[in-house]
Amino acid sequence: MNSFIVRRLIPVLIFSLVIEALELLILTFLKYQELDLSFFSMVKTSGVLLLTTAVSTLYLLLPYVFYLLILPPKWQNSPADRIITITSFGIYVFLTTIEEIIGILLWKDYNTALLFENRNYWEYICEIYQMVSETYPVILILAAIAVFTFACVRLTKPFLFTSLRSPGFGRRLFESSLYIVVCFFAYMNIDIEKLEATANIYNNLMAEEGTYSLMKVIDKQEVKPALNKIKSKLEK
Repeated sequence: MNSFIVRRLIPVLIFSLVIEALELLILTFLKYQELDLSFFSMVKTSGVLLLTTAVSTLYLLLPYVFYLLILPPKWQNSPADRIITITSFGIYVFLTTIEEIIGILLWKDYNTALLFENRNYWEYICEIYQMVSETYPVILILAAIAVFTFACVRLTKPFLFTSLRSPGFGRRLFESSLYIVVCFFAYMNIDIEKLEATANIYNNLMAEEGTYSLMKVIDKQEVKPALNKIKSKLEK
């Protein structure tokens, strides 16, 4: 915990886990009749959800970790650092909240989660927008999310920074490298398609974290084909 980079990341990770837990509580209330609400089933459901949430958050924070790596210690908590950090956190809160709201609306109206698997992710996003816009005022929803984002940023702003001094570049490089290694092994060893909370299909769908699912699909549809093409060219 006594790490400059970890201290700067903790508020974002806590926000991710809290808002995911809130979504789980709301969905449990909305779909209590379909769910297996036994103690161990809900523990497994929430465990899978929070696990994939933590992994996706760690990956999404990689650009910010790189920023902290190159941030000169003399610029720590400077006006520029504060603007970049607060703006980045605000964008993250806004987009994450959109995902959670869409997830709740899909469950409420269509009894399903965000399911990116085996789909073209961009076409699916457009389809989701069309489905939501046909029933709800998208502009008002976005405005409400913007107000929520502003409130979260105002409340969290003091915790986004730390008085703990940034270490030298070598130490920051070591911590950043360790962070990347953790992300790599977590991502490679957790497959959402093989994670099963319970025998109840609704529990399993609820345990799927949308961002993690999207990352897996992008990896499958974009990253791996690109790497295979590069590999093929190098072998020629």
